[in-house]
Amino acid sequence: AQSDESGLSHTVQASTSTVTGYGTISPALLKSQEDRLAPYEQAILQMVVRYGEQVICQTEPDEEGDGGNKGIKGDKDQEGHESQEGQESPGDHEGQEGQEALEGKPITVIDYVVADLAEDDIRFRTPIYQRILDEAQAHVHTPGFQAARFFRNHTDPKLSLIATDLMEDRYELSTYHSKYQKIETDEERLPELVPTLLTSYKYAVVGEELRRIEASLQDPATAGDDARCTQLMIDYARLRQVQSLMAKQLGDRVVMRV
Repeated sequence: AQSDESGLSHTVQASTSTVTGYGTISPALLKSQEDRLAPYEQAILQMVVRYGEQVICQTEPDEEGDGGNKGIKGDKDQEGHESQEGQESPGDHEGQEGQEALEGKPITVIDYVVADLAEDDIRFRTPIYQRILDEAQAHVHTPGFQAARFFRNHTDPKLSLIATDLMEDRYELSTYHSKYQKIETDEERLPELVPTLLTSYKYAVVGEELRRIEASLQDPATAGDDARCTQLMIDYARLRQVQSLMAKQLGDRVVMRV
């Protein structure tokens, strides 16, 4: 998914890819990591099961060919005259077939979430949550697909129960407004809310990677390996920079209280 976060996402990917080989992780550490990240995964999945089929943005249009002219009403024709409503410009018929190719491809909430996480090679730490996202991705383009109905009526009772729970208003999301402004619903704020929830999750993932490095540095087996200690500290510093960039991007926009 293309967004203002693309540069940051590449930085996350480059950084987290260097910190995946810190030795065996204890089951207790894995469980605690899963527990800490679960609320962020739940918030993202809430968007998926409630609004997964809804379009929140479009891909960039193909600018090859006629230079991005989409044949919109009011555009100027080749002689510089404006086309009036109900009046066709000379190139209207020729442009009809290519118009869809020139316009961006619609991106649903599910498409956006899957692409954004895949860009950084991130999968949910909670297996059942990843399964829900995988199933959403597999069915999102099925004609008539509605995420809420699909998961509520899922043949697996466990998935159905989790999805039904996520559809309830139990996961508190904050609102970006002052007391003098209209309070927008989550559905109205999807183009803003979904990317911010994803960045919040990545911020938490980076935090977990920092915890892993700290645990590795405290390991007696690591203390005697100067080269390994040096590399771990380099990785730690790089991830702290990534975390700082994310914090600046998120600013005061805390969208979930855990």
